[in-house]
Amino acid sequence: MKRLKKKKQFQKKKVPVEEEIEKEEKIVEFSISSRSYLDFVEKHKEKISEEPDEKIRGEKIDFTGLEEARKKEKKREKEILEPIDWDEEIEEDEKTFLLQISANADIKFSKSYEAEKTDTQVNGEKGERVSIILPKIEKVKICGEDYSSDRKIAVNDLDNGYITISGTVRKGTYSISKVLLGINGEESTARGKEEWEYKFKPQIDVSPQISIEDILINNFEAEDIEDTLYLDVSNLQNNNIIVSGKAESEMQEIRYEIVVKGFDEKGNESKPLTLNFTFQYGILKKVEVSSNDGANWNDAQGIDSWTYSFKPIDKSTYFITARAFDDVGNTFQIPESYEVYYSNLTKEQLLRQDFERLMNAYESKSKSAFFQYISEEFHSNYEDIRDYNELEDTIDEKFLYSNTNVDYKIDDVIASGESGKVLFSWYYPTVQKNFTFQAEFRFKFFDKNWKLEEVIDEDTFLKLSKEPATISLKSDKYELVSNDKDTAIITAYIYDKNGRQIGSGVIVNFSADIGLLEPSTVYTEGGSASTTYKSGVESGEAKIVASCGDVETSIIIKLKPESPPPFPQE
Repeated sequence: MKRLKKKKQFQKKKVPVEEEIEKEEKIVEFSISSRSYLDFVEKHKEKISEEPDEKIRGEKIDFTGLEEARKKEKKREKEILEPIDWDEEIEEDEKTFLLQISANADIKFSKSYEAEKTDTQVNGEKGERVSIILPKIEKVKICGEDYSSDRKIAVNDLDNGYITISGTVRKGTYSISKVLLGINGEESTARGKEEWEYKFKPQIDVSPQISIEDILINNFEAEDIEDTLYLDVSNLQNNNIIVSGKAESEMQEIRYEIVVKGFDEKGNESKPLTLNFTFQYGILKKVEVSSNDGANWNDAQGIDSWTYSFKPIDKSTYFITARAFDDVGNTFQIPESYEVYYSNLTKEQLLRQDFERLMNAYESKSKSAFFQYISEEFHSNYEDIRDYNELEDTIDEKFLYSNTNVDYKIDDVIASGESGKVLFSWYYPTVQKNFTFQAEFRFKFFDKNWKLEEVIDEDTFLKLSKEPATISLKSDKYELVSNDKDTAIITAYIYDKNGRQIGSGVIVNFSADIGLLEPSTVYTEGGSASTTYKSGVESGEAKIVASCGDVETSIIIKLKPESPPPFPQE
């Protein structure tokens, strides 16, 4: 048996419960005997069992000893309840049960209390015990929305960076004095009382990692672009350049457990309300794309998988890059930009155009324009043009000494990726009348142009011939005086079988049956070789012979005697 603390005794008249309900417009607790309590429960058990949630407040009533108490209480059923002697132990069969009944809510019960567990007041003559109604936390909202278990809050839910918790406290017996919130073990006071609010800033400790991957530019993988990606009208999609990719971020979470309690002016506290929710940050917010290396940015469509499109201008270069933002301001920009060149011409059309420009530069002997379309990796299997340097030396010589007129017709143009070739027929119009030769020029696409990388043509007009077929021998004078001092310049022009002047370094031998040639052996320079002929004292016809390999030719120079000096006049 428990020893109860001594409290002020009171005498309570036995009043029918229904009558007391009618008289009181507040919640009243009655101290009644176990027998009376049992009778009351039996009388209303049907209504109680039908609507228990509305009718009973508190925990399950302990019915221990009620049957025995019924028998003992039968004798004094109509007597006035004796006052409780708080100094004495209350025997089990005389346990006092407290009923809480409201006049405006049918029948309601509070849980069973023993005297020492109930804060009560003795309220005057009737001796009724009026219970203290505790505060109650209600209508809790987190960031403006009704609280629900395991709520997830994002950055865009915050109010200027703050998590806001608000609600109301339903007043009990006494006025509300404050609301306390225990946040992860630390207690803080809310602003307001019956309507309260509390704000706090989440601590973001880790910067999430953002990445942008799998970038495609019109279905070309950006990571495979070494120098410049060439796009033509055939590569466009709906006349647009389309950039796409994927963005990722490592989302972070902070879990909160917040205990909310309301207090009245007497220090009584409400039943604690525990809030559990999660704050998530590091969530991707948007992706932007620039086509001018970051000078201007445009929003992409989508975030995790994003695209951006724009209409290109002919013969324009774009430097494409992208960046992503998360919801707490972290930014990631890809470290490089991708160069994209766009032309309205297809690669086949551009290859034809660049080939024709190469041929025009050759025929016009424009070295700078010609080498604009020659790759530094140029090579061939032919003497004098085996690499770029040899080709440059040969072109210098040909442009200085040779006729570069060539007629051609294009048979086919093939372009695939970064490689292309032009198949064509050609001939020398000065010595031929039809397309005698077949050639293949192989190109590589580089720096927005097609550049010649290899020649497949053993008769190519680009090389210098070293096989003489004909010699054209000429003199600046064809009549000299045989005075052993008159001279003429003799020049031999050496041609191959196709009528091209042969290259430098070919030996040409000169001889004369009258007079002297000095020197008699000369190396060609630019397809020709020259020597000086000096007449002797013999008159007649001097035969001048030039030979190169198995080929020779000759010319005649007339030698006439020197006129005698005139007679002196008398």
